[in-house]
Amino acid sequence: MKKLLLIIFVFFCAEVFPQAQDYFPAQSGHTWHYKVTPLDSLNNGVDSLSYFRVDTFATTGVYQGLDAKIILSKSGTAGILPLMPFTDSSFVNFVGNDAKIYFNMANFGSISGLIDSLLGDSLFSGGTGFLSLLNSFEGWYSLYKFSNALNSSYEIFKFDTTVTFDSLSLPLRFEVKGKRINDSELLTDIGTFTCKKFIITVGISYLLTPPWPLPVLPIPLVSLPDTVYIAPGNWELMHIMPATVIDLSYLQLGTYSIPGLKTEIISEITSVGKNDHLPLSLSLEQNYPNPFNPSTTINFSINKSAYVSLKIYDLLGNVVAELINENKNRGSYSYNFDAAELNLSSGVYFYMLKTSDFSLSKKMVL
Repeated sequence: MKKLLLIIFVFFCAEVFPQAQDYFPAQSGHTWHYKVTPLDSLNNGVDSLSYFRVDTFATTGVYQGLDAKIILSKSGTAGILPLMPFTDSSFVNFVGNDAKIYFNMANFGSISGLIDSLLGDSLFSGGTGFLSLLNSFEGWYSLYKFSNALNSSYEIFKFDTTVTFDSLSLPLRFEVKGKRINDSELLTDIGTFTCKKFIITVGISYLLTPPWPLPVLPIPLVSLPDTVYIAPGNWELMHIMPATVIDLSYLQLGTYSIPGLKTEIISEITSVGKNDHLPLSLSLEQNYPNPFNPSTTINFSINKSAYVSLKIYDLLGNVVAELINENKNRGSYSYNFDAAELNLSSGVYFYMLKTSDFSLSKKMVL
């Protein structure tokens, strides 16, 4: 009788709570092709700003003390992406029904960029304290808990600190929470799948200290939910993070709108005729990865032959690197910038693309 009960229990667990590793491709060499589309304030896709990402399951190895599936990634436009090398890596570890992800500075780039957009460059003044804080978050975290009870939140990460903006000190809590919700059928370019669904929420709260002996009260400032669809043998097929409006007027910091982002699996990105990729306007893409250490890729396009300048500036406006200063034909270009060759210190920099008619600039974090 005991043996029968044990068999039933094992069978039940296998059916209801499959091993997390069953959701990852079994063999290295598996490649994912994604389309990444920003979402406007009404969560409509802005196709003109879409770009593509390619991930590949490179190999299995040991990373930071754990067995890891190693994924290499690259992002860019359809015309440039096939020519680009893989510029980023991520690591996944499986233990039973949990999938752990190794978070590094690239993963925390969304938090870094969010805080920077809300509070400005003063966070980085006087050194790299905030970046060092983010760097201290690095480690393995159980992101997906496949056996977690439905609609029950679990804590992935939590950290309390104080951020100073001008003369204003803000006690803040950074946290990431997960929740498994009902399975869902997902129709994609590569087939229809019954997916496990998770909501991974990045949150920032203001820590209000009421009169003693009441406990500290966290007041939510930012909540960015990312709904993730995971299919057996295929891993992540789609991420949807809706647009968010943040009202910080009661802290005298204004109101901010953060665009949403939809990442969806597609069939292989195919190349088209060369003339189809000739750009119609001058454009400068966000460097990738960002933050970076020590190298990053800068992509840009020019719509006519012109004398082009591409330079890197520090926060004081000093030129620290001159990457391009020559005539270029109409087309799309990719430049790999290695900060180690110049012995640059960590911090915020700007890169500027100039022609005789226009100039564009963007921020990047080393």
